[in-house]
Amino acid sequence: MESTRPAVPASSALRRPGFRLLLAAVLVNNTGGEITLLGYPLVAVALLHATPGQVGLLAAAGTLAFLVIGLPAGVWVDRFERRRVLIAADISRFALLATVPVAWWLGRLTLAHLVAVAFLTGVCRVFFDVAAQSFVPGLVGPQALMSANAALTGANSGSQIVGRALGGFLIQALTGPVAMGVNALTALWSAGCVLLVRGRGRPPSKARADALPLHRGVREGLRHVVRDPVLGPAALSSGLGNLFISITVTMLPVVLIREVGLSEAEVGLFFSVAGVGSVLGALLTPLLTRRFGHGRVLWLSAALCAPLYLLLPLADHGARLAVAALAFLVMNLRNMIGNIILVSYRQRVTPDQMLGRVNATMRFALWGMLPVGSGLSALIATSAGPRAALWVAAAGTSLAWIPVALSPLSTMRELPPPPR
Repeated sequence: MESTRPAVPASSALRRPGFRLLLAAVLVNNTGGEITLLGYPLVAVALLHATPGQVGLLAAAGTLAFLVIGLPAGVWVDRFERRRVLIAADISRFALLATVPVAWWLGRLTLAHLVAVAFLTGVCRVFFDVAAQSFVPGLVGPQALMSANAALTGANSGSQIVGRALGGFLIQALTGPVAMGVNALTALWSAGCVLLVRGRGRPPSKARADALPLHRGVREGLRHVVRDPVLGPAALSSGLGNLFISITVTMLPVVLIREVGLSEAEVGLFFSVAGVGSVLGALLTPLLTRRFGHGRVLWLSAALCAPLYLLLPLADHGARLAVAALAFLVMNLRNMIGNIILVSYRQRVTPDQMLGRVNATMRFALWGMLPVGSGLSALIATSAGPRAALWVAAAGTSLAWIPVALSPLSTMRELPPPPR
């Protein structure tokens, strides 16, 4: 039976001061992260003369933490105050990123150094992302989750536009290591914003979470995801999507620089186009779901956008570059719509005391595919060339949405009520 509850205004989450501070932290954090996203491959290619295979391995190192500690991170987040986890992750990220410009100034920057920093900052990102997603429901309440996630993903989209364009110009004007030093400062700003949030985000079942052995906590999170009729297919679809998106973002800079001949600043502008699509997705999702229902928007947007992904590997000079940029925009628009709906569903159906574990399980399934995709991109690029990797990624991304479209969520007009 369809719900007749009135829709919550899209701005409702922004009325909470604590959420606004968390939103500011996420915005500045992600902006810095976008600078680094371009910084790693461009520093590797331009300064360290890395091969396509080495660029793929560097990208894999940045997301390997989701496979290594993705599941236990959720148990730890459920044991500690989420605000402290966020601050600790930010301060650690600042210290790690600051070593890159220092090593460069000393003439000691190496590919191994970049790989180590990429992996360790990836660890920080695991804890920050899991803690932030687990913090949101307590700050805004269940009725404002859709608007909160739309605002957070919109902030992420804005950071893509600003961070990627700014990153390209900073790298070209000041060199990549200095640009990554700027990112280190954004981590401090993020920590300051979180420090001002009232409420520590302590899970209500503190005693039980602390008493659980690590392996049991991990198993509980896995069981909750696997048994849920939507979360299981969502993990499969999103994991496959991230696998192929990882191949795309790893090899696309290589193709744009070495085959198309773009400068670092132009590559930054090309990537910022994706952020425009993400902003549109964040703005449209609350409106579309209220008008057509969550399930219909989820599968219909995927089905309509999927064929356009095949235009991305056509990136070349002139009109073909514009066509590829449009395909990249559409890909990110559709991904944003799916992310907002699926994250809101997950936060609605998961008890607060398990949010850390469930979020970590989903992050493990989703983001754990990123290093696999990066490693796979290295193999494909080495054997068949970077553009062949883009074709594989485009075909896979076009089909990855099917499992979740076949789940019960596709028929839901409203998200389920939160558990009592």
